[in-house]
Amino acid sequence: MKKSIRVGVTSWDASLPPETYFGYYQTRTLSPSEFRVFTPFYADILGENKITYHTRTQEEFDRELSYAIDAGIDYFAYVFYPDEGSREHISLTYNDCAHRVYELNYARRMHESSTLRDKIGIAAIVSKHPFTDSDVNELVDLLGKPYYETYDGRPLVYLYVKINNELIEKIENECEARGI
Repeated sequence: MKKSIRVGVTSWDASLPPETYFGYYQTRTLSPSEFRVFTPFYADILGENKITYHTRTQEEFDRELSYAIDAGIDYFAYVFYPDEGSREHISLTYNDCAHRVYELNYARRMHESSTLRDKIGIAAIVSKHPFTDSDVNELVDLLGKPYYETYDGRPLVYLYVKINNELIEKIENECEARGI
C-alpha cells in the first residue's frame, strides 16, 4: 500500500563520462574542490580540483537506488528526453546541446532495468524538446508500467516548462487508447 505522502527526487542525469556532451560540463562544473559537497558518490576523484565520471554499471546504479530507498525516497523523477538526434561529435558550446539530449536518458533507462524498480518508482518530467511519435509511444509505455508513480491511479507527469498543447493531447490520447 502506498503512503499518503510520497517523496520524489529528481535524478542527477548529467553524471556522464567527460567525452559526452553533458558529462563534459558536469565534470568541469563539479571539479573545483569547493563544489565537492555536490559531487555524487560514484564520481571518480582524480585530484583536489579534478573529478570525472565513468559509465556507471547497473550494480552502481542499484547502489544509488538502495541509498534512496533506505532514505525513504518513493520515486525518482527523470526528464524524459527525445531519443532522436545526432550522435556526431560537435563543438562544445552551450547552444549545441539540443541534439545531444538523448545522452540524458541513460539514468532513466538504468532505473527501468533495475531489479529494484518495484521498490522505488519512477516519474517523467516532460520538457519542451520536440517529441516524435516514437518518443510519445516510449513515454506512454513507461506510464503504464506497474512501477510508474501514480496519483489517484493516474500517472504522475511533471511539466518542466510550458509544453505545447499538441504534445499534451498526443500523450493524453495515447494513454486513453491504451487504458492508462
